[in-house]
Amino acid sequence: MGISDHFKNITLPSHSSITPNNTYSRTFGEISRGIKESDDISYVYNNYGHRCDDFKQEHNEQHILFAGCSITLGEGLPYMSNWSGRLYNKLSLEIKTSGYFNLSFLGGSSELIISNIYKYIINYGAPDMLFLHLPETSRFISYGKQYDNATEKDNESIKKRNRWYVYNMMIGLELFCQYADIKLLWTSWDKQDSSFYNETGSFNNFILLNDVDIYLSSKNKHEKSNNYYGIARDIAHPGLMYSDGLANIYYDEVMK
Repeated sequence: MGISDHFKNITLPSHSSITPNNTYSRTFGEISRGIKESDDISYVYNNYGHRCDDFKQEHNEQHILFAGCSITLGEGLPYMSNWSGRLYNKLSLEIKTSGYFNLSFLGGSSELIISNIYKYIINYGAPDMLFLHLPETSRFISYGKQYDNATEKDNESIKKRNRWYVYNMMIGLELFCQYADIKLLWTSWDKQDSSFYNETGSFNNFILLNDVDIYLSSKNKHEKSNNYYGIARDIAHPGLMYSDGLANIYYDEVMK
């Protein structure tokens, strides 16, 4: 991925290694961890390299967009069994929807995720609903030759700086959604970041969550025998129980 791609209004793929309209048996993370292929999981990417329906410009029904990192993409889980797929299926029973659109990145930073939301809107229109699940703010864009994602987990000053950046980006996104009549709900899976967003008192669409809340909200005990109930195939991402609980929390917020 060249530098110029980040400064054009082009919707970027889920990772620089992913080619649109292609199918992969493993993610780059699973390959690096030595995870074996299995028949029940594959990654089919759409016309812009995302694990969802093809992006389109006309939406005659409710236009719903999901965005986040690898948890939202569903790394290590069968297609549509992640939280965004489950939430979409629940909402589709209540309203007519135009398709499942999931704008998520493998290892993506909040900066990359939020900027790609704007690029998506420029190309495919503003969604009626936007569900956003942010990663930790220790991730950031490294301004090298390829503008890749990077992580500095042990550098507290960088994390504080990035938290300030993401805070301002979310202030802007909330305002944009308010004036564009987009129903936005968002949270972060990082405990420290979530506490910070909540303590500022600046956000109207933020949901304060922790893992206990999510697991207590799961209703999928019938899936307990599934290999991925507790943890995903890559032994790094949450499994079906977490996905179900998070989908239920978002769904209950929408129904309010």
